[in-house]
Amino acid sequence: LAKDRLRTAYLQHHGLEVLRFSNLDVIRNLEGVLTEILSWIETRTPHPNPLPNGERELD
Repeated sequence: LAKDRLRTAYLQHHGLEVLRFSNLDVIRNLEGVLTEILSWIETRTPHPNPLPNGERELD
């Protein structure tokens, strides 16, 4: 646990957010874990406008 706290503090200090899930959650409830990750991504990742490097949205 101490290693996890140090690692989390290091990552947060460098501007990263950390999601943690127990091994048991991943084994027993993978779909729920993936749903939580997707929800986190959708609420924190703004869609670039305009898209970078001349990319375009797919129809």
